[in-house]
Amino acid sequence: MIKILLSLILVGFMIMPISAQKDGDFQFWDTTSLEGKLFQNVKAKAEQELRFGSGVDYLYYHHTDLSFLWQTKHKWLIVGSAYRQVFELKNSQWKKENRPYLAIVLKRNIGQLNIESRNRLERRFKDASSWRYRNQVSLKHSGKRFQPYVADEFFIEHGNLSRNRLSSGFSFTVTKNIKPELYYMWQTSKKENVWVDFHITSIKVKLEF
Repeated sequence: MIKILLSLILVGFMIMPISAQKDGDFQFWDTTSLEGKLFQNVKAKAEQELRFGSGVDYLYYHHTDLSFLWQTKHKWLIVGSAYRQVFELKNSQWKKENRPYLAIVLKRNIGQLNIESRNRLERRFKDASSWRYRNQVSLKHSGKRFQPYVADEFFIEHGNLSRNRLSSGFSFTVTKNIKPELYYMWQTSKKENVWVDFHITSIKVKLEF
């Protein structure tokens, strides 16, 4: 199973750049998060993300996210609530979106393989408010220092598939409290009935306390 997972990651890195040459924007996303336990089974997390587009030439998006996650008595179930404030540059103006959401995470371990299904129900308050459902399924190897993974996430809005994100990468442990993550993502979004590709390299830095 581990060999299959590593092969999928390698294939992902080989195929995605080839597709990126045809159309779509190359982007870089930079994410920093700080998280820690408030109570025995409750964790708080704050996140800041910056997105650079047009060949990584300019900042076009940033968000701040605050979430609370509760580990239930069932090890396979986590529930939570969160609030995200988004600013996105459109037509030379920064547009704000307020986005509260609920989260349910289902987990299962098979040997050293972690399987996770993250479900989110978002309420998007912007020019035209809407509901959106997101589901991300990920497979991750639970190594002590190095954890490769693959993941796929789809978005449903107005009853239709509006976006899909396929990613592969790895996280690793620098110290007990610092855990960076590097990945490559192929994002496909439907805009005005046309599917548009983004090809993204990203780094996340997670600080735990």
